[in-house]
Amino acid sequence: MSAWPMVRLGEVCEVVMGQAPKGIYVNEDSIGTPLISGAGDFSKTSLNISKWTSKPTKISKKSDLILSIRATIGTYRIADQEYCLGRGVAALRAKGGLNQEFLAFAIDFRKQNLLSKARGATFLQVSKKDIQDLTIPLPPLGEQKRIAKILGKVAESTRKIEYELELLGKFPLFDWSWTGETQNLADVVIVRSGTVDPTLPKNRKLPLIAPDSIEKDTGKLLELKTCEETGVTSGKYHFHRGDVLYSKIRPYLNKVAIAPCDGLCSADMYALETKGNLTPETLQSILMSRQFLAYASQTSGRASIPKVNRKNLLAYEVPKLSDAQIFEITKKIQTVNKVKALLHQKLVLLKELQRSLSVRAFAGEL
Repeated sequence: MSAWPMVRLGEVCEVVMGQAPKGIYVNEDSIGTPLISGAGDFSKTSLNISKWTSKPTKISKKSDLILSIRATIGTYRIADQEYCLGRGVAALRAKGGLNQEFLAFAIDFRKQNLLSKARGATFLQVSKKDIQDLTIPLPPLGEQKRIAKILGKVAESTRKIEYELELLGKFPLFDWSWTGETQNLADVVIVRSGTVDPTLPKNRKLPLIAPDSIEKDTGKLLELKTCEETGVTSGKYHFHRGDVLYSKIRPYLNKVAIAPCDGLCSADMYALETKGNLTPETLQSILMSRQFLAYASQTSGRASIPKVNRKNLLAYEVPKLSDAQIFEITKKIQTVNKVKALLHQKLVLLKELQRSLSVRAFAGEL
């Protein structure tokens, strides 16, 4: 129970819903009013608008809180300038007596309540009324600023670690300007084949790994369930500890993991056994590299669900490296992975701290 009165966002904010702008000329090299929408990476603008044939009316002001109302509902950014508001976003403009930074933390704290209102067949979305009806605690303005300052320090520490992880993800593990001998993945990788019945007694207790089991861009395995727990009945592929598990659907999600044990994976994945001197760590890094991502995107087609087929996967060319080179690369990868693991641990602790402080703050106990 909050010590502060609960108010509807519609009482303390003006809500401006975005829409597809009309009558515009787009030139990405020009300087104009950037368009921001809920598509793709919400933290980035999608294009620049250089000339209007009819000026859009859906324009945010500097310091508005721009909220994603579609797909990644609840993510936000505070506008550093004017933006043209496209589909999938809304601008929240605080009225007097409401601190904008406090508003951001309050919405984040009440995010699950907003998500529970999401509706839609093609994609989930919340309406203007849903946003206006969302209630948040409202302490006096001075207390809002104090809470925002405390939570802001934790949020800043979290952003720094996320940035460090982003930099580590770009750390060059290979010399991609390699001019020596190359080979296809088919020369150093075996794709496990032949499905097995997950309902058999020997398979029921094995972990099942599907694309949703792997975190995007990190290779981190999320909470795993057994075949019995998930209730699967269709044929699955058996993998062994040390195999590299690659999600062949939607390759742009970059989901690649090293199996920590034996188990089964869905038909939407390849279980890859390395051979020769190629190590699992090296193969994982190859498949998660920007170079392979570009290749996978080019060869996966334009179907509703892009997919990398086995032929194209195995045709990918990689450097032919010596045992000494593979050893050095693997050692480098293992070092980077240890640093990533430590940063992820810190990130988890910071997010737990943020949640704990938020609960206390919005209950009037901080």
